[in-house]
Amino acid sequence: MNTTPPPRTLAGTSHPQVRDRVTQHLQAVDQAIPGLIEMLYLTGSVALDDYRPHASDIDFLAVTSRPLNDDDLPVLARIHARIPSAPYYDGLYLDRATLTATPDDEQIVPHIVNGDFHTDQPCGELNPVLWLTLTRYGIPARGPQPADLPVRVDPQRLRQWNLSNLKTYWQALANRIREVATERGPDATASTDTVTWTVLGPARLHYTLATGDVTSKSGAGAYAAQQFPAWTALTTLARSHRDGNSVTYTMTDAVAAAAMVDAIVTDAWTRWGQPDHAHPAT
Repeated sequence: MNTTPPPRTLAGTSHPQVRDRVTQHLQAVDQAIPGLIEMLYLTGSVALDDYRPHASDIDFLAVTSRPLNDDDLPVLARIHARIPSAPYYDGLYLDRATLTATPDDEQIVPHIVNGDFHTDQPCGELNPVLWLTLTRYGIPARGPQPADLPVRVDPQRLRQWNLSNLKTYWQALANRIREVATERGPDATASTDTVTWTVLGPARLHYTLATGDVTSKSGAGAYAAQQFPAWTALTTLARSHRDGNSVTYTMTDAVAAAAMVDAIVTDAWTRWGQPDHAHPAT
């Protein structure tokens, strides 16, 4: 059975770099637009105890006291432009009413990706996995514990989103990798970040489908090695790279990662793609 971890605090669980970024953000917004940010939670790798200063972003969700207006947006854009980009401090802004509605369809909300502030594009992080991560593992920098928020995760919606993302994003990425490998040849050097991302990402979705819970990238590597042992060597390299070690991949490794994506997608859709297999194990 899944259990909710004990209450967490920013001071008690986070890397000093994380605390510095959050403090800079909150102080700047509080000074420029007093009372705007009511709550702020850390999600992503920080919340999942998998923060790597050399590789991880710092992900946040800010809840505002009111909807943002046209005067707020350029102020926030300037604030985020002044926040250092290594690591990226990425996140999104929702007002309280939007938080209560718990949108999970990647709608347009103000958000930051790779340090860039967007106000007119769909927010890819606004999905059921965000809400699952927030409610179970989110770290409050301001506001109540996440379990006390008016946020509920729909298991059916969570399943559907993970299955869809495996096919639409990850399968497409695998196909693109094969195209590039054909163009470049098997012994050419492959992007270390891309191969590591491809190895660890789909396994996270498979884990959620299997358990109803969420895991980190490093956790997904360990899970993938158990569930898909044919790619154990590749997952070991991906985890090593995430730990900060020097790893070199060839396009042969990239093609193997694409094959691993195929196996994960096929297995997930076989096991959970039908209505009678809709509910993950608990």
